[in-house]
Amino acid sequence: MSRNTMPWGRWFAIAVAIGLLCPVVLLAGKPTKPPATSYSLVDLLGFPRASGLQSDANAVSQTRGDGSFFVVGVSIAADGADHTALWTVASDGSFGGSPANLGEPFGDVGDVNDSGVVVARGYVFVPSLPTQTLPETDSTGWAVNNLGQIVGGFRSDGQWRSAMWELDEYGVPVGPLDLGTTFSPSDISDTGVMAGQDENGVAAIAWLDEFGALQVQSLGTLPGYSWSRAVAISTDGTWVAGECSGTNQQAFRWSATTGMIGLGTLGGNYSSASGVNNAGKVVGTSNASGGRQPQTAFLWQNGTMFNLNSLTDMPSGKHLQLARDINNAGHIVGWMGIFRPVSEVHGFLVIPK
Repeated sequence: MSRNTMPWGRWFAIAVAIGLLCPVVLLAGKPTKPPATSYSLVDLLGFPRASGLQSDANAVSQTRGDGSFFVVGVSIAADGADHTALWTVASDGSFGGSPANLGEPFGDVGDVNDSGVVVARGYVFVPSLPTQTLPETDSTGWAVNNLGQIVGGFRSDGQWRSAMWELDEYGVPVGPLDLGTTFSPSDISDTGVMAGQDENGVAAIAWLDEFGALQVQSLGTLPGYSWSRAVAISTDGTWVAGECSGTNQQAFRWSATTGMIGLGTLGGNYSSASGVNNAGKVVGTSNASGGRQPQTAFLWQNGTMFNLNSLTDMPSGKHLQLARDINNAGHIVGWMGIFRPVSEVHGFLVIPK
């Protein structure tokens, strides 16, 4: 699961600014032993429009009994605005040619659970129900788990406060439960453990104890870094992923057993994690040395960060730039640059072979 990501418009601006340059390859000196998994690519085309298909995939659910799953993101519709997009993907990667347009809101999207419940900025989409507004002022939902718990925040008296909503038996969001200002959640597991950042700017996990009181545990930072945040937690609550910042930025993985482990980079000075699954595999983005190459999607597993492009059957003119989420079946979603013959940004899905 992966949450609290940069708004779509900013990602698209970055893609245009860097010119969607050539793909990054693994640098010399990196481990050459390939992982066990290779991937096939699915181009998650957006809404039909007169010129240019633009889309972005933000989160992927777990697979259902028939092997299908959901992907949620945004796409530019015929009206020229971003709309929430939901792809219902079959086990073979097909999705009917275009996503469902969930309508409002404009902007970024949070998460989708295994029942197809989608949370977004101020909204929740429950299958077979009209679009619902999250209660409270300027409310935002970042993540939803399979218990129907939604985490995010709202504004009260000019102050941003963390919050949790729950879907009742009819699929209606109730709450919020005010979580205060000592912890900012980004994601929530199916065990109710949240990942985020504490009031001191340090990565943390939090949960509600038997009395309903919020308990916060700081995860610290990697040596030499002054700031950190956790952005994703596995559905079983075992693994947390995030990033530490200082003079540079590095992705990390954490568990109660291993503590915080730095994941390195693809050769440059930057990496950022976005998603983690129950196997402890982490996805995100990194850069190469010299800063001449665009951001590149990575998969970290078994102690090694891999350029996801090198593991995937990639056609010419496409480059996986940011991997946002990974489910327990190993499906990975994010966005890629299309730089020939025209410059576009498309959501992507890669499926293990």
